[in-house]
Amino acid sequence: EGAPQAETLSLSKIAKINPPPVKWTGNVTLGAAFTRGNSVQDQASLDFKAERRSDDDRITLKGFYYSTRTEDPTTGQKSTSQFQFGGSGQYDYFLSKTVYAFVNVAWMKDRVAHLDYGFSPTAGLGKQWYESDDLNWKTEVGLGWVAEKFTNGSDSNRYFASRVSNHIYAVLFEGLKGFHDVDWYPSLEDKDD
Repeated sequence: EGAPQAETLSLSKIAKINPPPVKWTGNVTLGAAFTRGNSVQDQASLDFKAERRSDDDRITLKGFYYSTRTEDPTTGQKSTSQFQFGGSGQYDYFLSKTVYAFVNVAWMKDRVAHLDYGFSPTAGLGKQWYESDDLNWKTEVGLGWVAEKFTNGSDSNRYFASRVSNHIYAVLFEGLKGFHDVDWYPSLEDKDD
């Protein structure tokens, strides 16, 4: 009724004042090396990561490309020892400040290993151990499915698997960031795979 009145709020009930808008952040890393002399070798790499983080959820997109080609200086014969590319997408929904449920889809191709494609959708739970601008550490455990198709006549693989992941990103000093990513997919159907 009538004009709105001033309201008194306890500071303990205020989570944020003028919070910044949710935005995408990320990085692109491009590398190349060309060796000429006693050996001839060309290498190229490209990695990218984009992430959108809100209080309730997180979306992460990653991609990569790696190539290494060598030429025998005496015969001129060229060989490729590395040719991989792929990517992944992940959605995390935070159940608490540090625990989240995730859905992940990863895909890759490796011509040297004759892998036409590797595809692995997974879902599970994650723990955010630490999160700041300078250090980010999380661990994930989940269940999923792995499908691999080879072009050299090898048997294709399709199996249910668990997924164990550990990811650490740290600013080592201004302008230099280090990272360590591990994704492990042990088969639930064959203990030796």
